[in-house]
Amino acid sequence: LKTIDNAAFAGCLGLESIAIPSSVDTFGAKLFMSCTALKTADLGGEDASLMVIPESCFFSCTSLEEVRIPDSVTAIGREAFFGCSSLKQITIPSSVTYIGTNAIGKKYDTRSGAVETVDDFLIFGKTGSVANLYARSSGIEFIDPEVNELGDVDRDGFIDSTDASAVLGEYAMLSTGEDGSFTAGQKYLADVDGNGEINSMDASAILIIYADRATS
Repeated sequence: LKTIDNAAFAGCLGLESIAIPSSVDTFGAKLFMSCTALKTADLGGEDASLMVIPESCFFSCTSLEEVRIPDSVTAIGREAFFGCSSLKQITIPSSVTYIGTNAIGKKYDTRSGAVETVDDFLIFGKTGSVANLYARSSGIEFIDPEVNELGDVDRDGFIDSTDASAVLGEYAMLSTGEDGSFTAGQKYLADVDGNGEINSMDASAILIIYADRATS
């Protein structure tokens, strides 16, 4: 199997996960459009052949939570992941040299009909990449794991007591039922233990890192 035609699975309401064989090198447009039960999409591993995620490929896959994009992909078409409101983060490999308009992290505001960014959306990639440029021009937060280290909440290049204090402040707000003030990127960087919560344990972990580096 090398090619999957346009809209081949569009509107398949019972489809919950996909894993694309490495032999597939071509997707048709609108391939998985409105597959509203789809939660995970593995588009290939190290031996993948897929080069383009075409226009509206995953348009309005509202339950989609996880996508794996292989290094073989060089282009992501217009509105490829538009309306994927459950998708909160995505990693874009450096192989991608083109990203179309509103391809990632965008949806319609149900009240006004205007295009807006998905709440708390994050793009992971390499600094200076097309993914980085797309994120900047689209008003989406960008994280480069090689640059933005967990614990460096203020992104000043250091993990120190200031970061720990910021985490404790956020934790205090959340504990009293208030909305936190952290951006999506800060939430990711603050969750040092990776349990999906921001609390005193994360602040303690930051202080331990700070102390270890201060004495090394």
